[in-house]
Amino acid sequence: STSAAQWNELHRVGEIAYVGEMRDLAQRFIRENPGVFAWLSWKRLVFTWTGYWSLEPEYASNEPFQIPNMAFCSTLTLLMAAGLVVVWRRRREWFAVYMAVIGAYPVVYYVTHPGMDYRHPIDPMLVILVACALMGWRERRTAAARGEAV
Repeated sequence: STSAAQWNELHRVGEIAYVGEMRDLAQRFIRENPGVFAWLSWKRLVFTWTGYWSLEPEYASNEPFQIPNMAFCSTLTLLMAAGLVVVWRRRREWFAVYMAVIGAYPVVYYVTHPGMDYRHPIDPMLVILVACALMGWRERRTAAARGEAV
């Protein structure tokens, strides 16, 4: 979407032919470089949930907010995981729903290309899980202050 050369090629051959060429190119790359493909897919998964891609100076110079973004994304991911634990303990019937969406939706981006904006459609579920984690923590703290077991 940001390459003028690719944009021109798309208009030159047409969308159907262009997509076919790109599909063939991607399939050939995966066949010829399965280890690289697996490594890049792993890096995309890590990036999706932590914001980490690289600490190389050249990359970091183009991403001035990388460190704060990593802190934010990692914290959100940990809170989401804590929320999943709360849902598992209290509303087990909803656990599978959350896991299905959180587990399945981003898979296409692990394989194709990373981008935080692609996670936005599931962000409402993440916010709910973070709220579950925080409410669970609050309830445990309140119960502990009263001397009750949770």
